[in-house]
Amino acid sequence: MARRADAYVRVMQRLRQADGGELHDDERALIREACDALLFGEDDAPRAGADARDAIYGLVEAGRWSSARAGRLLSDVEACGEARALARL
Repeated sequence: MARRADAYVRVMQRLRQADGGELHDDERALIREACDALLFGEDDAPRAGADARDAIYGLVEAGRWSSARAGRLLSDVEACGEARALARL
């Protein structure tokens, strides 16, 4: 659980560091909610994780984030969850 909690902290730091032009409030909330669901093993964790992944890909497609930066965020989001929840993403 400590590894997952560390990943959660990294995601929250990344979300706080991103300004409004880089990350909109609804995107920030969606990613935060996905991390909560993954960390706590909620039933909707796979769906929430997939939604966060799609939002992160959208940041790259819109040209607001580099693929490397988005990849680091996605890795940390995925690290918030248990392997069995991630297998369903």
